[in-house]
Amino acid sequence: MSDARPKNDPSEATIVPVRRQQSASGTEAGPKNGRRSRGPLLGLSAVLLVAALVFVFAYLPERVEQTQIAEESATAVVEEVAAEPERPRLSARELAELREEAEALLVQLLEQRDELNGRSAESWGAEVWETYETYARLADEALLANELPEAVEQYETALATGEILFVRSQEIMTDALAAGDEAIAVGNPELAMTQFELVLAVDPNNADALRGQQRAQVLPDFLDAMQRGDAADLQGQLEAAAAAYREALAIDENFATAQTALASVTARLAESRFDTLISDGFAALDEGRLDGAIEIFNAAAAMRPNSDAVRDGLAQAEQRQLLNSIVLAEVRASAFERREVWDEAIARYREALAIDPTLSFAIEGLERSQRRADLLAKLDALIESPRLLLSEDVLQDARNVLAEALAIEAPGPTHTSRTEELAGLIDLASTPIGVTLVSDNLTEVTVYRIGDLGVFMTKELSLKPGQYTAVGARRGYRDVREAFTVLPGRNNGPVTVVCVEEI
Repeated sequence: MSDARPKNDPSEATIVPVRRQQSASGTEAGPKNGRRSRGPLLGLSAVLLVAALVFVFAYLPERVEQTQIAEESATAVVEEVAAEPERPRLSARELAELREEAEALLVQLLEQRDELNGRSAESWGAEVWETYETYARLADEALLANELPEAVEQYETALATGEILFVRSQEIMTDALAAGDEAIAVGNPELAMTQFELVLAVDPNNADALRGQQRAQVLPDFLDAMQRGDAADLQGQLEAAAAAYREALAIDENFATAQTALASVTARLAESRFDTLISDGFAALDEGRLDGAIEIFNAAAAMRPNSDAVRDGLAQAEQRQLLNSIVLAEVRASAFERREVWDEAIARYREALAIDPTLSFAIEGLERSQRRADLLAKLDALIESPRLLLSEDVLQDARNVLAEALAIEAPGPTHTSRTEELAGLIDLASTPIGVTLVSDNLTEVTVYRIGDLGVFMTKELSLKPGQYTAVGARRGYRDVREAFTVLPGRNNGPVTVVCVEEI
C-alpha cells in the first residue's frame, strides 16, 4: 500500500463495517418493506395513516439526516476502494511461497539488525534507525496477521533502509579516520583520539582506528622529541639533533616531517664528516704519513667516490708512496749488494722495475746482481766439489771462472774468499804429484794419457791430480787393468801392475 501500513490498520477496520452496512441496506431494503406495507388489510389504513403522520412530523427529519450522512460515508469508502487496486486472490501454493520468502527476509533482517547494533547505529543514525525499526515492526505485524505480500514488501523496505545505515556507517568511519589522521598531522592528540573513538564505536576492530589511537597516545612524546631535535638543530648541535629525531621516529616512524628532518641533519653530518676527512688526509700527506693519508682518503671515497678532492689526495699519496717505494728499493738493493746477498738485491731491483720499468739504476743493478749471483754460484759449486777439477775440461772451466772472478771490481769479502779458495784448488789440481808404479819386470805396462812404460820393477811418475788407468800385458797371461786416482795433498800409495793369470 502507498501509506506502508499493514492490512490490520485500525483506520481501515473502522471503515470496513460502514461498507458492509451500505451493501446490506438502502435501496434494496426499502422496496421490499414498501411491498409488504401495501397488503390487503384495508382496515388498518387508519392506523397506518396516523403512524405515517407521526413518522413525517417526528421521525422523518432525523432519519433523512442520518441517511444523508450514511450516503456521504459510503461514497467516501467507494472512492477509497476504487483508488486502491484490489489485490488478486492467491493460491495456497503462492501463499506458502510468500511465507517462505517473508521468513527468509526476516532472518536476513535479524542478522542485519545484529550487525547494525554492533556498529551502534542507533547512536549516530537516530532518524534513519527509527524508520528502519518502524518498517521492521510493520513487517512483523503483517507476517503475524498473515498479510504475506505486505510482510514481504515491508521486510524488503527495512533491509534497504538497513543498507543505507551501512553506507552511512562507512562514510562516518572514512571521514573520522581522515579527520583523525589530520589531527595527528597538526599535533592535536585530543581531537585525534576523539575521531578514532568514533570509528571504533562503529567498528571496534577497525585496524586503522586502533593504529591511529596508538599514534595519538604517543603523539605528545613524539612532539617532545621533535622539539628537542629542532632546538638542537638551531644551535648547530647536529649529533644531538639526529639523536632526538631518531627517538621521535622510534616512537612513530610514519611522520614524514621527522624523516625529512633526520635526513637533513644526517646529510649535514655527512658533509661535515667528509670535510674533516679531506682536511685530515692532506695533513697526513704534509707530515709524510702516507699510509695514514691513503686510509683517510679511502674513507672519504666511500662517502663520495667521485669527489675531485678525494681523487687528488689519493693521487698525491700514492705517487709519494711510489716514489718512496722506489727510493727504498734502491737503498735496500744497494745494501744487499754491499753485503753480497745477491738474491735479495735482485728482488729489490725487481720491485723498483715493477713500479717503473724504465728506471736505469734498477736495470743496471738487476743485471749486475744477477751476474754476481751466477758467478758466486759457480764458485761455490767448484769449491764444494773439488773432485770435479780432476777432469781436464772442468779444470779449464774453473780457470775461466777464476779469471772472471778476479776481474770483479770491489768484489767484497765473500767473493774474495771464494776466489782465493778456488784458486788454491786449481793450483792443487794443476801441480803434478809423484806416483810409484810396481811391476815384475815381465809385464808390459801402459798408462792411459801417459804412454807405454815397458817392463820394470818400479817406476816413478810425476802425475797431475786426476783419474788414471794402467794396463798390463804378458804373452800367455790374461791382461790386467788397474784404475787409480791421484789426489792433491794426499799420500798416494804404489800402484801394482802384474799379469799373474795364465791363459
